[in-house]
Amino acid sequence: MGEDRPRKRYKNKRCSVKISEQKRCDLHLFFTKYFYKYCEISVFMLEYVGRILILKEKIMGEKLKHIFKLKYMHIAIIILGTIFIALSIFHTNMWFDESYTIGIVRHSFSEIWNITSFDVHPPFYYFCLHILNLIFGENIIFYRLFSAITIALTALLGYTHIRKDFGEKTGFWFSFLMLFLPVAAQYAGEIRMYSLGMLLGTIMCIYGYRIYKKDIHKLT
Repeated sequence: MGEDRPRKRYKNKRCSVKISEQKRCDLHLFFTKYFYKYCEISVFMLEYVGRILILKEKIMGEKLKHIFKLKYMHIAIIILGTIFIALSIFHTNMWFDESYTIGIVRHSFSEIWNITSFDVHPPFYYFCLHILNLIFGENIIFYRLFSAITIALTALLGYTHIRKDFGEKTGFWFSFLMLFLPVAAQYAGEIRMYSLGMLLGTIMCIYGYRIYKKDIHKLT
């Protein structure tokens, strides 16, 4: 009997540890399931758009070809995709990095400048959110909306810039993937600078390419 008691206590201790670990993993499992749902929807949308394009090439008449012209489909994809990514902003859950962002945004412009001098991220994103904070107060939905808008603007570049530089199909697929990839939907709902970084990085690449092409033409 003396040997059984320590074993029972040891088993009970291990059981309580497992229960606490399970509680800590509940939030992680919720977001994992949420992410996989986005993957399934994105695959479905990709397959659906592919079928429409095949039908467009094979059986559509002149009127339907005009209605389903790639230009109009491009605009429709941007509108639908913007609605799609906006679905991820209407919640108040956050992880540590988002709470860190909100903590910085509460400070003044000069304080944000000083704090970010010790951080790896530049202060521009925090300045943008601080302006929102001054106008609307500390509103998590508006912070997430800013990220969603920057993703939507990045996708819009497919129509306004990439379509002109690389053709209609390239611009269309750029906008589609920008809006319906699961990672884009994830960043659209996070209070972090990743979405703004995508927008500014894409603009830099587009105009860097245009300057390069212009210089090449001058040399030739």
